Amino acid sequence: TGNVVHIRGDKMPPRPPLEIPGHLQTLMPPGYVESPAGLLRIHEEGEDPILLSCRMIAPVALFRDIMTGAYHVEVAWQDEADGSWTTRTVARSVVADARKIVALSDYTDAITSVVSGDMVRWFSAVQQHCDLPVRAAASAFGWQDEGRAGFLWGSECIGGEVELLASDGIEQLGEGFRTCGDAGIWREIWDLVEPYPAVGLAVYAAIAPVILGIVREAPAFTVDWSGKQQGGKSTTMQLAASVWGDPMALISTWEGSSTGIERTLAVHRHLPTLLDDTKQASDPSVVTEALYRVTGRKGKIRGSLDSLRRSVEIRTVLLSTGERAATSFTEDAGAHSRCLSVQGPPFGASEEGRRAAERVQSIVMDHFGHIGPAVVRYLVDRRAGWPELIDEWVRLRKTIHERKSGSDGRGTAYLATLLQAALLLERACGIKVRDSIMNYAEQRAAAAARSADRPLEALKWTWSWLDQNRHRIALPVFEDNLVVRMSAPDRDMIAVWPHGEGPGVVWAALKRDMGRDGFAIDDIEGEWVRRGWIGPDRIKMTISRDYRPWVRQFTDVARKVVDGEGG
Repeated sequence: TGNVVHIRGDKMPPRPPLEIPGHLQTLMPPGYVESPAGLLRIHEEGEDPILLSCRMIAPVALFRDIMTGAYHVEVAWQDEADGSWTTRTVARSVVADARKIVALSDYTDAITSVVSGDMVRWFSAVQQHCDLPVRAAASAFGWQDEGRAGFLWGSECIGGEVELLASDGIEQLGEGFRTCGDAGIWREIWDLVEPYPAVGLAVYAAIAPVILGIVREAPAFTVDWSGKQQGGKSTTMQLAASVWGDPMALISTWEGSSTGIERTLAVHRHLPTLLDDTKQASDPSVVTEALYRVTGRKGKIRGSLDSLRRSVEIRTVLLSTGERAATSFTEDAGAHSRCLSVQGPPFGASEEGRRAAERVQSIVMDHFGHIGPAVVRYLVDRRAGWPELIDEWVRLRKTIHERKSGSDGRGTAYLATLLQAALLLERACGIKVRDSIMNYAEQRAAAAARSADRPLEALKWTWSWLDQNRHRIALPVFEDNLVVRMSAPDRDMIAVWPHGEGPGVVWAALKRDMGRDGFAIDDIEGEWVRRGWIGPDRIKMTISRDYRPWVRQFTDVARKVVDGEGG
């Protein structure tokens, strides 16, 4: 560095070291120096340096979110109380904006509004001139990069080196994913709960989210235990939590906003989300929206084209308890098909059941976090065999469907996921598949199908499908009432959506994809017409010279139904 020359010709002084014990050892960026007084910015010769801070503060590492590509910065500073080094990870946009960087003043006096602009320049200089380590990180748990980068189980990445982005409360959520006690003692539970299939279902449901990261076709779902009488609902939830970690830390409540619960669902990707006591929900709509968000894969869907926006993907299994069934919080029958509802005490009302619940609870409080990670490690070691797992899931779903179990297309998918979870549990941990649990789950799925409003379910599925395939929606440009240009590839498009109108959906594409999810559009089409959700006739639309698909136009009435404004 001593040979670097200014444009004016005078030699630059050697760059002094920038050392942060345990975090960073490099050279200072040009124009800065650390003195006994603190961090100084050096100006042109003859001008006094500017004191930025009496204590050192600097970025020490970069984290790149493996899901979004967004960068976060780990910031280190000396604590004003004892001089020790403290770190915090924030979005890079925070340290790039003089107004936002002041938020760090909640943790250190090294930053104030007086020098916030200079601090932004300092952070930028360190990032540009110092060789900061760049690490892979994630803002959600579960499989990373389709399993190639491992599985993030709390702060530990099984089979990879992805780190948890310790920001926005995610670190606290991850603290409960840990191991304690003896796996052998936990296995005693399997014998204890054999007479209670509603309890064993919780274990299969807790494993099921792992499959959602492997089988893209498998939908997420909810399992809900409800009833006013005492009978082990909380113990059942604790058992499910113990599959992955500390029950005291992993179970949250329904208290909170819809936005907060949506974020919790999104963070618990490929892991179960456990919410206790529906009566704590601030509004009934919080519960209803959660049921739809889980199965819709994305955040809240709106009926208008302008509201179709990039939203977080939700790939969890929601486990819920309450005195009231989660589906009772809405008159919308469609919520029923999205939830396996278990009503009544899962351990029964007998004295024997009460003793079994007490024993299960005593075990899971001290022995937890063994079974779920064991299944993940089994899958990590056999990642080359994932295509066979996907094929197995398809076969299981087909077998359940052909058996005429009484469940609908959505329900057979849930059952296939639960059965595959049971099979993985047997292969990875030696815990035998229990037919009584699967028979019980089949009964719950059949009951859900009987309660559903299929035409409404299909309509909401259609809007979710449009949201997931926004890049395949053509936005026509008109001149003199004639379409002169489309914004989507001709043959790849699924809909034409003129501004201010309902979508015109390519019927063959809708029928194909809806059939894969268990809806028979030929049975639903007439009811849609009767309710005024689509026009009575199909339209042959000329997209190009050799492509003229049949299109059905959805009405404004349909949009209002999706938005909850009409019936």
